[in-house]
Amino acid sequence: MTVLAAELRSLVRQPSSYLFAMFLFAVVAEVGGAEADVYGSVSVLTAGGVAISALPAVTVLTCLFLLFVIVESLHRDRATGFEAIVFSSPVPTLSFIMGKALAAIVLIGVFTAVCVISGAVLLLAQSGPRVPVWPLLLVFGAVLGPTYVLWTAFVTAVMSLVQSRTAALAIGFVALLLTAAQFIRGS
Repeated sequence: MTVLAAELRSLVRQPSSYLFAMFLFAVVAEVGGAEADVYGSVSVLTAGGVAISALPAVTVLTCLFLLFVIVESLHRDRATGFEAIVFSSPVPTLSFIMGKALAAIVLIGVFTAVCVISGAVLLLAQSGPRVPVWPLLLVFGAVLGPTYVLWTAFVTAVMSLVQSRTAALAIGFVALLLTAAQFIRGS
């Protein structure tokens, strides 16, 4: 819990998290609201349509952001010289790594909330006071949530195994590109 609290304090101080949240808000509003029929007229937006339209862009961008956040979080202690103190303390290594991974998962929750709020604002602008939020929560939370948790676990495991920031980023990029290629092919 101490490592989790320290990592969350570190993430709150970084402007990249705030900028990415604003960027994600704009991406969901732009991509989710870009529904047009074959004649070019704008179609009526639905919560599910907004969520599904924004799903590929949100997934790739968030996984890319998480790759950098997790790798830098795990590399920071080595770069600052704090690693020797951490590994000589009685704190188990698993607890240390889990605290950092849980901080990334909290960040995922914040980004999920940003996506849901962005979709709800987009729908409020079109349809008025009543907006069904459950499709947004279902897609951004129940569908993407496990994807982000598995991605966080994968990146954490890769960084723990290779012990190199450059190698972990390269492996993460390759994994993300292979996944995107499979998605484009419909696999």
